Amino acid sequence: MLSLLQILNVNVNVMMPLDTIKQDGSVKDMSFVQNSLKQLKAAGVNGIMMDVWWGIAEPQPNVYKFDGYFQVIDFARSIGLHVEPVMSFHKCGGNVGDSVTIPLPSWALDKAKSAKLLYMDQWGAMSEEYIAASADYQKVFPTSGSALRTPLTIYSEFMQAFNKAMSSFVTDGTIDNVQVGLGPCGEMRYPSYPSAKWKYPGVGAFQAFDPLMKKDFQDKAKAAGFMYDSPPTDAGTYNSRPEQANFFVNGYKTTYGNFFLSFYQNYLLTHAQAVLTEAKAVFKNTELAAKVAGIHWWYGTESHAAELTAGYYNTATNNGYAQIEEVLEDVQFDFTCLEMTDAGHANENCNSKPEELVRQVMNAVKQYSGSMGGENALEIYSKNSYDQILTQLRYAKGYIKHITYLRLTNTLLQSGNLQVFTDFVKSAKQI
Repeated sequence: MLSLLQILNVNVNVMMPLDTIKQDGSVKDMSFVQNSLKQLKAAGVNGIMMDVWWGIAEPQPNVYKFDGYFQVIDFARSIGLHVEPVMSFHKCGGNVGDSVTIPLPSWALDKAKSAKLLYMDQWGAMSEEYIAASADYQKVFPTSGSALRTPLTIYSEFMQAFNKAMSSFVTDGTIDNVQVGLGPCGEMRYPSYPSAKWKYPGVGAFQAFDPLMKKDFQDKAKAAGFMYDSPPTDAGTYNSRPEQANFFVNGYKTTYGNFFLSFYQNYLLTHAQAVLTEAKAVFKNTELAAKVAGIHWWYGTESHAAELTAGYYNTATNNGYAQIEEVLEDVQFDFTCLEMTDAGHANENCNSKPEELVRQVMNAVKQYSGSMGGENALEIYSKNSYDQILTQLRYAKGYIKHITYLRLTNTLLQSGNLQVFTDFVKSAKQI
């Protein structure tokens, strides 16, 4: 664990564009990369964050294409920038901020669809964003030979291949942190609010109805002495308000509700532990991070409905983030929406409390003497938004090691915006 004395300032990284690497594995625009990274370096940033897309880098089983990533990281090293790669085992496309579509590898997605190994809602719709946690130990996915693999084996072998290809960057510390994707958008959550079905501030929908997960729920209920047949089917629709769904009015408070919500979150945490165990075995001397979504809408209500459907059992009486941090232990807890204020969402009629949410998470990290990373949830360019991040950093009192700015755009690089950002970076380093 990191002590306060080990964190003397807050470094700032910048997320690269989602489409920095093209579907064929090459760099989309190396001139843009070079020119923009030089400007970021001059602005005082510590490094960049970069998605390493499974859907691009493993086009065929056990065939890896990291050349484009190597080229970008090599240039970053040449000008003194660090790199935080993200092991992005999810689909890009279908969520807030997704400007391109990068699906899962077709050889994996096709098998997952046919075997129903994708997250499923109560209406039978499967999400193509991420392979379901229930499939972790299902040995049905192809290799380059005749053998079959589990998703955990796939993730491990992908990380091994990346670590080997980037060994020089790992050895010299250019790659000093690896964020491990654990769900949609790389976040440890369920795909409960896909943009094709959901509009802000809907409560979202539980994703516990794929055959394996539903059966596991029934089996665990029976073992505990309950005869629960199904996850909740009275939790409204993707776009319901909490008061419109019986489960979020009363159901979540019942013995059944507690059993299901505990099962639902623990399922997510068990998956996270399994993937992170593989990552720790690969990146032995590199700090690891896991990202948790900042689901701030309905936070001010008793049920915290939108958090519940995403897999965070956080209500007025149950501290879900303390439970998450307890599981993450020595993995950095990366959290979003640091730029948001309660006042900025006061007129949305959804009891949004992003400031309180962020501080609950910070307090959980402090409770377990963990370390934390942060980022903004939406693109920002104003001094007020940067100042809010600085306010939260001061509240963290040293537990935040670095933050990541979302994201590198031509708009950021415009002279006025870049100067405001440069001032923010300087201030963050003085926290």
